[in-house]
Parts: sequence; structure tokens; C-alpha cells
Amino acid sequence: HHVCELCNKGFTTAAYLRIHAVKDHGLQAPRADRILCKLCSVHCKTPAQLAGHMQTHLGGAAPPVPGDAPQPQPT
Repeated sequence: HHVCELCNKGFTTAAYLRIHAVKDHGLQAPRADRILCKLCSVHCKTPAQLAGHMQTHLGGAAPPVPGDAPQPQPT
């Protein structure tokens, strides 16, 4: 027996539970062959695709180097 954690509805198979989660709750089950973005839960097929996706969170800029602070501009 498979039970929905959101509404406690029971299903005979995991497949029916997944269908219910998508249709009734708008959820998508993560796929085992995908890499999950930890910032927004987007699933990417490859590490390169994830790296490209991460640029959306960084505004297209290179990731900041830890410990680097912006330097004041001379006036």
C-alpha cells in the first residue's frame, strides 16, 4: 500500500501514487538519472547542463571566489 504524504490517500502501486502527486498536487517526482539544482530544484541531464543552469542564478557572471570582497572604486 502506498500513501500520499500530503493528503493521506492510499494507492495500490507507486505508479498510481506518482500520477496522483502530479495531477492532484502538481508535484514531479525526481528522476534518478537527473542532477538536482539545490537552489531551485530544476533537474538537469548532465553536469555541464547544471553548470549552464547555475548561470541563471548568478546572472551570467562567474561564481564568486570565497573570501573575495568587492574593492572600492577610486573616485
